[in-house]
Amino acid sequence: KTEVLEKLKQISLARKIEIFAAFLVLIIIIFFQIINLHYSASLWRDETNTAVLASRPLTIGVHDALMYASYPPVSVVVVHFWNFFTKSDEGLRILGFLIGMAILAAIWFNAYLFGLGIPSIAMSVFELNYVAVHFSNSIRAYGLGIFFILLTLGLIWNWISSVEDSWKIFILATLAAVLSVQTMYQNAFLLLGICVGGALVALSHHNLKKVFKVLAVGIIAAGSLIPYVGFIRHANN
Repeated sequence: KTEVLEKLKQISLARKIEIFAAFLVLIIIIFFQIINLHYSASLWRDETNTAVLASRPLTIGVHDALMYASYPPVSVVVVHFWNFFTKSDEGLRILGFLIGMAILAAIWFNAYLFGLGIPSIAMSVFELNYVAVHFSNSIRAYGLGIFFILLTLGLIWNWISSVEDSWKIFILATLAAVLSVQTMYQNAFLLLGICVGGALVALSHHNLKKVFKVLAVGIIAAGSLIPYVGFIRHANN
């Protein structure tokens, strides 16, 4: 206890104000999320489409999602398994709320990995934006897509900036990258930027091994979309 008190005394007034403000914003964000959950109306049309696809047998739901939806099947799979707990609109709203809280956790996780301290700006800009919260907490691919691409960014940065070449982090980053593009096609462009940026950082450290490996993350994720080429062409037609 004495050590804790001494450390608290050493914290500057500005830092204390920053921590208090961040804690206050965090409380407001969580309250905002709960209010959004409480006052959310019934599922809107696109959400209903996702719910209908998820209610079908898994293979049929995935096939129909690829044929008629504008996103890969991960979100449909997640909702499909959530249906084992509840199929009500209120239950699906809870799933959206949990996804929204996962995004908040990912923001903090990335701030920790980047060594940036309290992510006050990210929390304020995204989590206090009603449109962002409304769509990321919906039963669509948006929320999960944001969560996985944030996770990918943090893991790749942690791996690239580390002196060690951890296979564990590499595998986790690759898995997150694959899930990000399997949730939203648009994440492929963000992943391209992340991998190119990571490769440039590794190159500046004269680490060619990591250059090729971070590019491999993007190639593996892109390769996971190859089976959907026919479905994408069908959708464009």
